[in-house]
Amino acid sequence: MNYKHLVPLVSLVAAVSLLGLGCNPFQAAKEKAEQKVADSITSGILSKATGGDVDVDTGSGAMVYKDNKTGSSVSIGENMDIPDDFPKDVPVYSGAKASSILTNSTDKSASATLTSGDDAAKITAWYEGKFKADGWTEDSNSTINKVEVRSYSKGDVKITISVWPNEDEGKTGSFITLSRTEEKASE
Repeated sequence: MNYKHLVPLVSLVAAVSLLGLGCNPFQAAKEKAEQKVADSITSGILSKATGGDVDVDTGSGAMVYKDNKTGSSVSIGENMDIPDDFPKDVPVYSGAKASSILTNSTDKSASATLTSGDDAAKITAWYEGKFKADGWTEDSNSTINKVEVRSYSKGDVKITISVWPNEDEGKTGSFITLSRTEEKASE
């Protein structure tokens, strides 16, 4: 058997398979580069239109906006990181994933929407224990259509939480919203 002609033939078959008939290894890189260019253009247009910094990631569906004048920010997407400027006095349930986060450094307010695989009763009990242990006063406590709503205060700061079960078909766990406001001192 003449192997001299076999090597080029195998190489040609492999190249055709990779580039034309099967998986093109360059296609994924090309698509990723095109996505990055589109994200960059979109971010640039939105930044110019808003006067803030906008970061768009169409691959993950995330968008982050930061106002250059006030320092306020809005983050929307899945599995968002809690930003460094999010108030430290707002407890974030362990293992919960953020889907939206708003911070306003001017009035020291903030809010976040989280999802957790845990049930609403467990989460609500955790928050009740956490606020009590940290010296917060419970101002209100109610249940409306399976939504547990609690308000707590400490000094001029008020935090409201809402926890409700995820009842989407085939889903488990709960949603959590956190909202922090601060009373302005009278002048």
